[in-house]
Amino acid sequence: MRPQLKKNIISDTEFTVLKYLYKRCETNKKQPQADIFQIASETSIKDKEDVIRALYVLEGRSLVTSHPENNFTSNIWKITETGIKAFTLAMQM
Repeated sequence: MRPQLKKNIISDTEFTVLKYLYKRCETNKKQPQADIFQIASETSIKDKEDVIRALYVLEGRSLVTSHPENNFTSNIWKITETGIKAFTLAMQM
């Protein structure tokens, strides 16, 4: 369940992607990253392009990063420490 956040702060798609990457990080510390296709298939997001848009928005907020970092052609992404803190705070609201 998504906490009540203002719609202009984060979209449902962005929240779903952030939540997936957070859970991935928590369950797989050695390899917390996931590729775009994996994110799309394991969430309710059907369109890969929606996942990409959400990742770019979240990256702009320093909540996720490509893997390896600053490789803007990478299909592999992971949550940042800032993203972990933000998600944790959002879940406490």
